[in-house]
Amino acid sequence: MPHGFDKATANKDIAVTGDAANDPGFTDSGSSVRYVVSIGNATGPFKAEAELWFQPSGFGGRIISAPYKAEEPQRMVRYYEAAARRSAVVLAKAEATR
Repeated sequence: MPHGFDKATANKDIAVTGDAANDPGFTDSGSSVRYVVSIGNATGPFKAEAELWFQPSGFGGRIISAPYKAEEPQRMVRYYEAAARRSAVVLAKAEATR
């Protein structure tokens, strides 16, 4: 969320909904996600890799526009589809072995 965004007072058109609305780790200062992987009886070492991707063209805009068959929303869907394949960039990578 943008710095200064208050999910408690946001307009319903841009409101944070679902579990994120009550998640204390999802704020205008950032968001934390923790993944837990069951390894059963396996023994290490194990290697984990993670990438943080950024895509400037919003997926939400495509979803909102897609059902409308007028030329303007369909043009936005085409713009998104054309840009989406080449606009995403990796911002950070990390790996750990244990």
